[in-house]
Amino acid sequence: MKAINKSPHIFYLLLVLIIPNCHSEPDHNALVYHHCTNNNQPPTSTSMSETLSSLFESLIKQSTNSTFHRQTTAQTGVPISAEYQCRGDMSLMGCKSCVTQLGILSNRFCTGAKTGRVQLRGCYVRYEADGEEEKDEEYGELVHKECGEREVGGGSGGYEAAALWEVEEGILRSGSGYYEGRKEGVRAVAQCEGALLGLGCDCAECVSRAVEVLRQDCRGSLDGSVYLGGCYVTYYTYHLLGGKKNGSSGKLVAIVLGGAATLGLAFILLIFFKTCGKKDDH
Repeated sequence: MKAINKSPHIFYLLLVLIIPNCHSEPDHNALVYHHCTNNNQPPTSTSMSETLSSLFESLIKQSTNSTFHRQTTAQTGVPISAEYQCRGDMSLMGCKSCVTQLGILSNRFCTGAKTGRVQLRGCYVRYEADGEEEKDEEYGELVHKECGEREVGGGSGGYEAAALWEVEEGILRSGSGYYEGRKEGVRAVAQCEGALLGLGCDCAECVSRAVEVLRQDCRGSLDGSVYLGGCYVTYYTYHLLGGKKNGSSGKLVAIVLGGAATLGLAFILLIFFKTCGKKDDH
């Protein structure tokens, strides 16, 4: 009986398994910032800790059903109001992972705090104990800003501005409080927080303010993020062939060389399996 030549199937399997992904997006579970009040005080009572623990257990459970949730927990007589929100393009599985990380980081950074907010790339949580006075972010107020490295020559040919313009215009049309725009290797994302969901004009106004900050302060940067009270806008530059400059080109070269080496290995294995197939035929 003639042996079945499995080499093409093995070759395609190797391509799927070992060729690297050249397009790497930001980690949704990465910390952006955290604000906690009273966390320089001695740890709160056991009842408060139990309430917070119960709160995050409930939030994690809810994240399997919804990317946004607001609730009040009143275990052992300590009412705490809280909400979380995941990015509009995240799956429920990704949202759950992000909210789980929020619980871990909240416990790490906000131990003893009766009010707090933790912002990750893909989600945030904010909570406040009943009766606590917290200076909440005012609508449109700058909360956090990041501008990445600047590209030699002043940016990517204006594509950052084009992508930001697209999300600024698109957020109003979307009606969902989330919009993503892409322009020639630049991806921009805008999202409004729960309080502005369904408020199209207010959401769009907040996003416009965030975009204006990015235009003024992050001009020419390969990536940037602005978080205001009520919304955020973030963008980053990626090039599958051109790569980022100023330090990122080395990573791209490594990726390209790694991909070439992988293809070479796959080709050698293909020849090997073909040779084995011919021997089996004899």
